[in-house]
Amino acid sequence: MISLIKDSKKWDEAAENSYYPYVSYKYGWLYSIGLSFPRWKPLPLASISDEGNIEYLCPCFLDIKKAEIISSPLLAPGFINKNTNPLEMVKSLICYARRKGCGKIDLQVPPGFNYSESLLASGFRLKRKICFFNLDLSGIDSFEYYLNHNLSKGRKSDIKAAWQKGLEIDILTPSEEALNRFYPFYLDMCQRKSAQVLGKEFISLLGQSLRETARYWIARVKGQDAGSAVTFEFNTILWIWLLQADRNFKDYKVDSFLYAEIIRYSIEKKIKTIDLGTSPLDDSLGNYKKRFGAKPVFHELYELDLSLSGVLFRAYVDLKRTIKNKLFRPS
Repeated sequence: MISLIKDSKKWDEAAENSYYPYVSYKYGWLYSIGLSFPRWKPLPLASISDEGNIEYLCPCFLDIKKAEIISSPLLAPGFINKNTNPLEMVKSLICYARRKGCGKIDLQVPPGFNYSESLLASGFRLKRKICFFNLDLSGIDSFEYYLNHNLSKGRKSDIKAAWQKGLEIDILTPSEEALNRFYPFYLDMCQRKSAQVLGKEFISLLGQSLRETARYWIARVKGQDAGSAVTFEFNTILWIWLLQADRNFKDYKVDSFLYAEIIRYSIEKKIKTIDLGTSPLDDSLGNYKKRFGAKPVFHELYELDLSLSGVLFRAYVDLKRTIKNKLFRPS
């Protein structure tokens, strides 16, 4: 049985068993987005056994503005948290979407899940692949080992230069002070890149909702803050979010310093994977992340078009496949 779960404690207990542990499976992630973005109504769906136990979770949202169901606003991976047959959940999502008059369902599937065949059979199409960069820390026992075996010479040189110039790090739990020190760098980055700005209130709420594992990172030099980042931990994965440096400290290699300190912290905490976020595969930022030892992993975004044109197109594709199978079937 598929049901909405409103009990945050039970939800998070089930989320701890995620096949691909990610912060977007936490109830606090859904809660914060729902309060901060009225257009996205959380749908904390779960499969419930006959005994009343949660079998798996499916964190989704109803996009009221677009009349769509989505699993991953803000690019955080979602969909089912176990590598199990998704057909029961897919059927429930389709029924719910039709009741609400939704025209599309978008599901972002993290790597390692074997859902492609089931989703395609249900009428979904693979819309695109999203490239994340992950740094595998398994087998790395110390930061010194990482520096000497996993890092490019250029990045290692940048990090040593940052240390020599006197950069230091403050690791802060969510607080008003931490947010006020972080936010100006993030806002400057958005203005430079003409990117959508996430409100200060949302980032504050998200940090407070996930305060046990959310951390603000502030790089400083000569008594001044020089860059910042936010990280979220969940089980064996740490996600780096919104890392940026002050342009006035361009020669201090602040970006490389922040990455290095987060990697040092992760090794000490026995984190197995650091997610450095999304970047196009072969652009400058993607290549920059590769030099830290990160490798690309691809999340698949599937789309089901429930409009009349979508239904007709799927019927055409099915008919074409049937005719092809009959014509070219071995005698």
